[in-house]
Amino acid sequence: MSIYQDAFTNARDADGIPDDIVDAEPTNANLRDAILNWTQDTKELFIYMAGHGGIGNFRMSRTEILRISDMDTWLDTIQENETCVQNDTCVEKIVLFYESCHSGSFIPLLAPPPDGKERIQLSSTPSDQKALIAVMGFQSFSSVFWSSMNIGISFYDSFVNAKQSIELIRGQCDDSKPDLKCQTPQLDANGNGIPNEEGTDIAGAEAQKIEFGAKAYGTLSDIPTIVGVSLQSDILVDNAHSTLIYAKGVIALDGIDSVRAIITPPNYSDDLDDDTFLSFPVIELTHVGYNRYEAWYINFTAKGEYKIAVYASDKDGDISFPPKQLTLTQTRDIIPKGDVTGDHMIDLRDVIIALKVLTGMDAEPIRSSYADSGVDVNGDGKIGLEEAVYILKAMAGTDRRSR
Repeated sequence: MSIYQDAFTNARDADGIPDDIVDAEPTNANLRDAILNWTQDTKELFIYMAGHGGIGNFRMSRTEILRISDMDTWLDTIQENETCVQNDTCVEKIVLFYESCHSGSFIPLLAPPPDGKERIQLSSTPSDQKALIAVMGFQSFSSVFWSSMNIGISFYDSFVNAKQSIELIRGQCDDSKPDLKCQTPQLDANGNGIPNEEGTDIAGAEAQKIEFGAKAYGTLSDIPTIVGVSLQSDILVDNAHSTLIYAKGVIALDGIDSVRAIITPPNYSDDLDDDTFLSFPVIELTHVGYNRYEAWYINFTAKGEYKIAVYASDKDGDISFPPKQLTLTQTRDIIPKGDVTGDHMIDLRDVIIALKVLTGMDAEPIRSSYADSGVDVNGDGKIGLEEAVYILKAMAGTDRRSR
């Protein structure tokens, strides 16, 4: 098996250093060359694409867009051109995995494959949905899929694991609730351009017979496990806007690298431009002993139901799945003390602005009518050191006034 990687040369991989295995920078010409020339004499090809996407296109770089019609031409060429047919060198099976917003728009446009050939497609979203990419990509549909494949789970079951994990975080789509924000990964296993067909793509023989990854070679790894997760309070009343999140029984054979919680607020919006991934607040839980991890989250400030997904990653980069799920209800809208910026949250941005004001530097944004807003910490109507200290203590979970 050979791997060809188009990526920017300053990309970082799992070892945390600038990537030294990049074959070429991502351009349309380099991708075309890799597909048409590098793939000669191979019978099976797996293409993985991740980045910003629109309907029917993919942002290759800041200055270049990949059109799906070009991709279709290149794939058809290596599966049915006259030379490869005569020499019996055509690519028999192509798997295209595409992670981006609107990635499902590629599926019908790349189907069907030439007669007698296979073209399997999976995408992180349908054509009309945004993709969740959190923690620098380590929490996404792709991350769970690749973690599953890495430990020897089959291609189809890896898809199911990743689909269920992302649906736990973002919610399952429901035709009876058209306004529900959700994400539904797609699989077209038989190449007809219609994804997620029951009995074919979902729980069907076509999908379950796909073989790629460690399982085909009989190797197995391990994933982290979390026994349970809890909240100090799952209903917040009066002016409370924080609670302790903790996970117990967190273990991994390779050692735990991190435990994180993704917070899905009740009022998040998909109304972003086509070059924007969804990104929810993420907090890292601290190890406090006895395989227990915990952290305070202080910005439950919007009225409604929050979803909290907790997962662990080990030192090999494998991720626990599906994430452990919690819900929390905030009974009212809160304007928290120390909210200097006016975004209904307190975080390091408020600290930085407070310190800039204290030292006489230009600082923005600052909420209008700050003195009369009720967010001033010590009641002097001025932004200063008290606000910065208060916020830092709140973030560390040491100031009960912020709760």
